[in-house]
Amino acid sequence: MVDMRGYGTYDVPAGSWSDDTSMTLCLLERYDNGNGSLMRIAPIALYLYKQKGANLSWEDLSVVHNISKLTHAHARSLMACGIYVLIAMQLLDGSNMPDAIKSGVI
Repeated sequence: MVDMRGYGTYDVPAGSWSDDTSMTLCLLERYDNGNGSLMRIAPIALYLYKQKGANLSWEDLSVVHNISKLTHAHARSLMACGIYVLIAMQLLDGSNMPDAIKSGVI
């Protein structure tokens, strides 16, 4: 595609909003998978660390995932939030950054 043509079958100007535009944007959002829940998950790390210490169970991680799912339920978002919380908890427990990342990812 090199340009937009207007006034075709439906007689609308080039660049007009359509259901095709809407569906294309939905697909872009689906593949883009922004992760706004990651921005809001740090307080959960603080809360869980105070309650449980540095070691989380799968049940604790499901809490993190459920909070992420409020706005971002894609598996990549859930994994990112889980890893972020695990790393944050290791940092709270006194680990240095490389060790915290290694612990959070493995």
